[in-house]
Amino acid sequence: MAVNIQFGTLILALTTLIGAFVGATVRILWQIRNEQKRRENLRRAIWAEMMTMRPYLSGKRGPEDQFLRKTVYECNADDLGLLTENEVEAIVAFYGSATNVQRASNSSKTDHMEPTNVPTAIMNTGVQQWFNHAVEQLYPYVDIDDDLEDIQISATLSYG
Repeated sequence: MAVNIQFGTLILALTTLIGAFVGATVRILWQIRNEQKRRENLRRAIWAEMMTMRPYLSGKRGPEDQFLRKTVYECNADDLGLLTENEVEAIVAFYGSATNVQRASNSSKTDHMEPTNVPTAIMNTGVQQWFNHAVEQLYPYVDIDDDLEDIQISATLSYG
């Protein structure tokens, strides 16, 4: 009878260990999957926000106070660490350059100076190059010269 109790205890302990291992593995895989989804969603959101500035970057004029949109960027600043180092560097450089252009445009209006021409300022400050670099880092397989309607972002473009 004593052998049966020890064998039963061993089976129970082994089953508990296997269950704990499977549970921990599933939880880790679930966390990895959620982080990948968050990373891809962040990429898409920042890319979409950057695309709203694209007409200004191509030299077209519009409401100059609406050139820079950075709601997504600012609201997700804490999550930028989910992206690769190259992506973060390019995105921060682009938004920093664009912010400087917007600030110069706004200050020229309040200082009663000649208003800064945002499309010209963009071309002269390299914002366009930072934009191109950031887009290439986010989605290296997307041709940014395509019309916005032609661009398809596949879910399979995700980085590991």
